[in-house]
Formats: sequence, structure tokens, C-alpha cells
Amino acid sequence: MRALTLRCGYAIMAAYATRRRARGFDPPSRETRLMHTPVFRTRGFTLIELLVVIAIIALLIGILLPSLGAAREAAKKVQCQSQMRQIKVAWTAYTLDFNEYHHGSRQNFSTRMEVRGGRGTQFNFLLPYYEDYEVPGATSDLGRYGYWGGLYDSYLGVEIKDHMFDQSVGIGDRSQLSGWDIWACPSAKLTDDYGITGRGAEGNFDYATFCFNGVFRGALGNSDSAFFKRGTNYNNPRPKRVTTINQPSKLIVFKDGFEQMIDGNGDTLNNLFQHGSEKDAEYFRHGHSCNACFADGSVRDIPKEDMPDTLTLYTDQWEEDPRGGR
Repeated sequence: MRALTLRCGYAIMAAYATRRRARGFDPPSRETRLMHTPVFRTRGFTLIELLVVIAIIALLIGILLPSLGAAREAAKKVQCQSQMRQIKVAWTAYTLDFNEYHHGSRQNFSTRMEVRGGRGTQFNFLLPYYEDYEVPGATSDLGRYGYWGGLYDSYLGVEIKDHMFDQSVGIGDRSQLSGWDIWACPSAKLTDDYGITGRGAEGNFDYATFCFNGVFRGALGNSDSAFFKRGTNYNNPRPKRVTTINQPSKLIVFKDGFEQMIDGNGDTLNNLFQHGSEKDAEYFRHGHSCNACFADGSVRDIPKEDMPDTLTLYTDQWEEDPRGGR
């Protein structure tokens, strides 16, 4: 009886299993799966697809690069303006210490250093020229027409020692001092390397990229300038007190430029022709505009197309001035 029951159970189970397989409930065998599994093959990019991608990337780079370049130049322009403001603060501090006079000579248009005692790699600083007219503590024996900014270095944190100007001691083979970076416009490429004939003058001209307003009315005429007045020596006029300025907000003190001292002989923004197009471009080195520091302490960029046709920005002489000038 027990054997009969087992046979009946096996038969029922076999029939149930057959029915499930027929309806697809049981998973297929390993062999069946291998036979019916699709084969997927990896396909690479075609040459045309690669060229299209490269072309799109190149197009995007071409669109973005000018924008990045413009952003970099805008940052340099702002940095230059910040440096000018700091220099103007130093200039003002100097005038407060020296009876309202700025640096002493229109002849301060040269390098910062000279070769010491004929030694080609040893230097000493050139002190900007100044005289003892009414400037307390000034002397006339050390001045050798160095860069005009040299008189303001100590007000800008540059550590200056007396022995640095001594031809027997000097500064060794150093080419710059900490703090001189403020005198280097980040967009400047060319600076006048005017030296002192026969004295073995040397740079560093990278730290003399701003030019002072030495323009005389009428461009080297016989009348005074905004910052200097004729003395007994025609070529070395004495400084004026800064309180004599009529309209400080309209008078350029210093600006971007190629020369260290602006004369008015083809080196003003309204009449550039003295040095050729490449060097004259230094006056408009910030995307066709010039950064300029005015006597009231403001720093503004002057677009080339907005520059007046006359020397009014240099001479402090404006028709609307009710005092009629000096």
C-alpha cells in the first residue's frame, strides 16, 4: 500500500513538473541559456564623430579665449589704478613733509641706478635731483637726475639706506628692492631706457613705468607749467607748491606712459608721435585707454577717443576757470 502511494506521488509530481515546463515557469537549463543569450559588441567612435567633437571644442575655445583675455586685462587695469592711488598718497605725504613742494626737478627722468665705479655688475642708486630752494633738509650735491619716483620710495615701505647711493658701497649686484613692484604697471611692456651719458647708467626700468607731468604751457614755451616754474636755469625749473593748482580734479599728476617725464614734444595723449607706434602704444596700454592720477587723488582711465585736442589736462588752464589761471 505504501509503495502504491509513493508511485502515485511520483507520477503526480512528474505531471506537475511537465506542466510547469510547458508553461515556461521553470528556468531554462545552462545550455539553453548559452544558446539564446545575445552577444553585445562594443563599437568605437567613427572618424567623422571625432572630428565633429574636436571642431565643437575648438569653437568653444575660440569663443571663450577673448573673454578670458579681456577679463585678465580688466584685472590688470584695476591693479594699476590701485598702485597709482598708493603712489598719490605717498606723493601727498611728501608734500606735507616738505612745505607743500613735490619732488624737486623736471630733470628726474632717468634710471634708478648706475654702474658703481666702472664695475659692470655692481650698482649704486641714483638719487632724484632736488635743490634746497625752500625745501627743508634738501641738498643739491647728491642729485643725479634719477627716476622721479625714487624720492617717494620711503613713503611706500621701500627700505632705503644712505650707503645705497654711495658709489664706493652701493647695493652690490641687486637689481631691485622689495616694494618697487608698486612702480611697475602690470600691463607695461616697454619703458624708456634713457640713461646718463658717460655715467654707465643702468635700470631697472621695469620699476619706472609711470610718467610725471612736466609739460609747460605751450609745450616747452617760456611760461610755467602746472608743477614747475622757470628758474635761473632754463632746463632745471624749480618746483611749485601743490596748493597753487587751480583745478585739481582736471590736472594729471602722473600716468601710464613710455617716458618718465612728459615734455609736451610729441609725448602727450592728445599728440603722440615722438617714439613710433609701438612705444607710443604704452600711453594707452589698457585696451586703448590710459590710467591717469589727478591732483585731487582720483585715478581715472582716459579712453583714447575721449582725449581733448589741447593740453588742458596737463596745464591746469581751463576756460571755465573763474580765476583765469595764474
